Amino acid sequence: MKKIGLLIFVIILFSPLQSWAADLFIMPQNLDVYTGQSFVVEIFIDSKEKINAIETEIIWPTDKLILENINNGGSVFDLWVTKPIIEQTGKIKIIAGATKGFVGKNNKVADIFFRTKDRSGNFDIVLDEQTKILKADGQGTEVKVNLMPANYGLVEGFWYMPIITSKNQPDENKWYSNKIFDVHWQKNSEYSYSYLLSRDQSVIPDEDPEEVLYDIKYENLDDGLYYFHLRARDKNDNWLSKVTRRAMIDSTRPEHFEVAITGHDKYFGLGNSLIFTAYDKNSGIDNFQIKYSDKSWEIITSPYKINKKQCKQEVIIRVFDKAGNFLDKSIELPGAFNWQLVLLIVFVFILIIILILYLIFRRRHARS
Repeated sequence: MKKIGLLIFVIILFSPLQSWAADLFIMPQNLDVYTGQSFVVEIFIDSKEKINAIETEIIWPTDKLILENINNGGSVFDLWVTKPIIEQTGKIKIIAGATKGFVGKNNKVADIFFRTKDRSGNFDIVLDEQTKILKADGQGTEVKVNLMPANYGLVEGFWYMPIITSKNQPDENKWYSNKIFDVHWQKNSEYSYSYLLSRDQSVIPDEDPEEVLYDIKYENLDDGLYYFHLRARDKNDNWLSKVTRRAMIDSTRPEHFEVAITGHDKYFGLGNSLIFTAYDKNSGIDNFQIKYSDKSWEIITSPYKINKKQCKQEVIIRVFDKAGNFLDKSIELPGAFNWQLVLLIVFVFILIIILILYLIFRRRHARS
């Protein structure tokens, strides 16, 4: 039996097949980008097991890329232990949890926005080998993770690459609630142009020149990321590299806004802290604010310690997403601990005991 057990162990140990419980991967897996171009990578999880926590690092080359933004809007993880910081260190740390857990394919973790430097050549964006993904089993059991990095080609653009601007979406790294995406580029009669608006950052416009040029407007767009791709053709019928302008639209207020009071006792007026959470499926949560009746708005974080001097009043808690949309909730703050009420109750209780003892004493004295 010992030999059979040893044989099974050796077979498992050296088997070339591995059963992964989860895939952590970067999309797109392959893409050619141009010098000075802004582009987005998305981090996803496919999981066969129900999971609720992740700890990982995204590693990128600082000689090729500039980190511009990190967005966790629409992420399956709603509890972020540490908010990702935009630093040019070549690493992005993510530690997050999912209160309800999740399973299945294409579960988004985060969007990461980069801009390329003026250096050509290939580069990789990879995931840390020490990545941990935990089951939602109440014990924090680790699952086997298959890490899938991405490879990109950095290509030098042509000398002529039109600059695209937008009045309604002036900064392509910011979210706007405006549902209009207008684009403009400088007129140049030496070139003809082809363009398209897409949700896909990798598509290339066809080689059929458009008649409407230089000022294009798209209206009533749904929420999400959009890419305006533009190609120019010179007088020798050579099609040049495409230029891309991004728009990020979020016109929807945050969802699932919950506010609760911890340590609240309805009899004695105990109120310790406010805790609050919210979810935003597009741009993500930016901040929470509180408004007392006699004060201006104040940015707060959860948990928020209640000021005893401002108890027993209605306050407004407001949550903002990164596009400026907001949602309000009103809540009645409990009073501070009422020592006078406690002393009164104790005093009345003592009087009742004394009265009962007095009645018992009188009854016994009357019988005797």
